Amino acid sequence: MIVYCIIYGFAQWLESGAEFSSSQAGLIMIPVSVIVAVSSLAGAKSKGIRAPIIVSIASALIGSMCLLGINGGTSVWIIAAAAMLFGLPQGMFSTATETAIYLQAPPKDIGAAAGLQRAAQYIGAIAAAGVLGLLYGQHATDHGFHRVALLMGLFSALLLVSTIFDRTLPRGRIGAERQSH
Repeated sequence: MIVYCIIYGFAQWLESGAEFSSSQAGLIMIPVSVIVAVSSLAGAKSKGIRAPIIVSIASALIGSMCLLGINGGTSVWIIAAAAMLFGLPQGMFSTATETAIYLQAPPKDIGAAAGLQRAAQYIGAIAAAGVLGLLYGQHATDHGFHRVALLMGLFSALLLVSTIFDRTLPRGRIGAERQSH
C-alpha cells in the first residue's frame, strides 16, 4: 500500500498541491525510477532477503518522515530527493519478497504462492486508492499529502518492527536452502 500511495498519490500532489505541470512531475519522478531499477538489480543479486526487506522498509519510513517536511513551496531538488527514498521499497523489496516466496513455499505450491503475492499487491493498490481518496478529498493539498505521509510512516514503522522480529525470514546468506528440499 505504501508503494502505491507514492505511485498514485505523489504525482497527484506534485500537480495539484505543488502546482507542477504534468511534464515537470514526470521529470521529478525519473530519479525514483532510476533508484527502482538499480535497487531491483541489487536486490536480485543479494545473497540474503532479510536485510533487503529491512532496508527497504526503513527507507520507506525515512521517506515518509521526509515527506512530512515538504510542501508546495519546497525546492524541487529536496522534493525529488525525498521521493527517491521510495525507490528502494519499489525495487529491492519486490525482489526480496519474490525470493522469500521461492524459499518458503513448497516447490509444488510456488505458483499458487506467487499468485497470492500478486493478489496482495492488488489489495495494496486498492487500499492506496481508497486512502488517497479519503485523505486527499477533491484534490491533493499539502495538508492531505502530509496526512498520507503520516499514515505511510505509521505503517512503515509497524512493518519494520514486525519484520525485525519475524523469525520465519531466513537470516544471512541464502541459496543452499532450496537445493536441499
